[in-house]
Amino acid sequence: MRLSAVAEEFLKDARLTKSRNTIRAYSLDLARIVKYAPIDSHKSFNAVLVGKVLAELVSRKRKPNTKARYMSTMREFSKWGVRKDIWPKDCTDDPVLNVKGQAKLPKPLEAHEVKKLLALELDPLETAVRAVLYWTGLRVTPIADLLVGNVTFDPPRITSIGKGDKEHSLPMTPELTATLTKYLNQFPGKPYERLLRDRKGRPMNQRRIQRMVRKWAARAGVSGVTPHRFRHTAATEMLERNVNPAVVQKFLNHANITTTMGYVRVRDAMLTDAVMRRSATNIVTTPLPDKSFSEPGPRVNLEEDES
Repeated sequence: MRLSAVAEEFLKDARLTKSRNTIRAYSLDLARIVKYAPIDSHKSFNAVLVGKVLAELVSRKRKPNTKARYMSTMREFSKWGVRKDIWPKDCTDDPVLNVKGQAKLPKPLEAHEVKKLLALELDPLETAVRAVLYWTGLRVTPIADLLVGNVTFDPPRITSIGKGDKEHSLPMTPELTATLTKYLNQFPGKPYERLLRDRKGRPMNQRRIQRMVRKWAARAGVSGVTPHRFRHTAATEMLERNVNPAVVQKFLNHANITTTMGYVRVRDAMLTDAVMRRSATNIVTTPLPDKSFSEPGPRVNLEEDES
């Protein structure tokens, strides 16, 4: 059996449960794996080939996260092949091949950055895109895929399809409800049509939204803005308002609360930074007065004086 054909079968099965971004990564990674195989045969996929691919990534000085992604693809491919009886054992089941990426903490926008971005005067489409990004915390691909029928106003809810084709329904805030009501009054559409369309009826896609966000960032004078940072911001703001992490997990549609806890670490780091900044800038050292020349003042009860 050809290794390239096995890879196609794997992708076919993966499309049933994985997101488009994951499938895209699998496809790119498997193409390189097949390329480095000595012959196009399923028997070529073994620990030697896995090691060869990793060695090539090291020689090209690829980042740890890139190596970890390739290893994840090969591990999923190997385990799938075992389940399908294509090869007898998982060739990635070796501690030596345990490649880990660098853990990245979410990077929310600062409050003043959010204020600048929300203050921008935008056209109706961009206003709708910004509102959905900020108020729902959805990933950019599900946002681009939203249909008119995914929005209801009685009750006000928005429903998307997330990773693994999981349906995710969220209540809409009054701000988002008002924005989408106005937008759909100007640009009505059939329930099966894309929600976010330009004046020519062309639907938004991931790249167009990314370019749109970069343009906002340039106008607002805020650096490093991406669609995903709106998601980070939404989650962090909820935690700052003492929302239970389990509720935030449901809001973000995370399969595992461990992922959500990354935002808790960010919140705690921000709190520590705020305390340190206050210590560095607000505490002023003044010399004590010379008691021999000072007159006694009124006695202050510190407990009663606290406010």
